[in-house]
Amino acid sequence: MATMEEYDNLLLKSNDMNDIPIETHIVFDVLLVIFIILSLLFNILISNVYYRNDHIITHQGVLVITLIVSNLLWTIGIFPFSLAAGLVTDPEEESLSQGLWIFQDPVCGIVGFGNAFVPLGKLFTVILMLGERAVAILLEPHYKRVMNKWVFGGLVLLAWF
Repeated sequence: MATMEEYDNLLLKSNDMNDIPIETHIVFDVLLVIFIILSLLFNILISNVYYRNDHIITHQGVLVITLIVSNLLWTIGIFPFSLAAGLVTDPEEESLSQGLWIFQDPVCGIVGFGNAFVPLGKLFTVILMLGERAVAILLEPHYKRVMNKWVFGGLVLLAWF
């Protein structure tokens, strides 16, 4: 019967990305760097448009700005750690502390939480966009009363928390 420590070691070895060829790591890292750079560039460009044009700040604009903030949060706060996790320190080393993850456990938890929280928040924001447009189209005469700033703000908070 395996002890809990042996089970944890077996689980870590079965999930170890160091078994992947180095060429795969290089391709993954290059693609991730390109994605980080393009994400930063395009999100900053779009946020600059909203910053310079106050007249386009509507309900849809607020939702787009929410998506921009979440994309920047993900790009700056999560992706660099994923990029660093792709680094292989010593594939020949048998120790489980070498290789895949070079940060402490709290960072691992934060990255895992961010990888779950941010995409779900983005998904719910897009669903909220669809709902807001449906209310605008189907309830056009009552739109201002139904989608006032307090209801809309509450829906955005509900989508994210």
